[in-house]
Amino acid sequence: FLFLFTPIFYLMCARLSVTRSHYPKIFSKFGAMIFSEIINENYEPREYPALALLSDQWAQIRPFWGCKVLVATPIFRNTLVEYRALLAGGASLYVGYAVGNSGATMPCDKKIVEMLQEEDVPVVTDADIKSGKVADDFDLILDCAGQFAFCHPRKGFVELTRSGVQFFDFLKSRNTRCMWLTAES
Repeated sequence: FLFLFTPIFYLMCARLSVTRSHYPKIFSKFGAMIFSEIINENYEPREYPALALLSDQWAQIRPFWGCKVLVATPIFRNTLVEYRALLAGGASLYVGYAVGNSGATMPCDKKIVEMLQEEDVPVVTDADIKSGKVADDFDLILDCAGQFAFCHPRKGFVELTRSGVQFFDFLKSRNTRCMWLTAES
């Protein structure tokens, strides 16, 4: 579903100047592009043509260079394709999921969560951010069901399924600076 928002991502995430130490992790401990083994064992590129193309393009042009991106969508094996594309584009990827503290629990595959953690991809909860354990300094948040609507991203939110529109409408009604887009935007 990431292909629906490609122009939005590119426009929202202008390149930021950062030092080499902020270079996001694209390769696994073993030198292969991160997640490639799992993706290649389970999917053909024809099953994700937009993300396959974007991964290749974004690896060259790095449109998310210096952007701290929180992806708060259901965490499953197929989501690894989305993560890989964002990492190839230079994003500092954070994977978020709600664990019930905010009233919403997002489904996830615990094995994929563990694998992400083993690959040193930060997996954070809504409670981690609310408590200050993880800084609320994201550039862009790809949200689902408004799990992270309490955050303050610099560029804005992308509500992927319209399941959290009411949270963003509420923020807008309180004159909170909140730019958000959905598939229909």
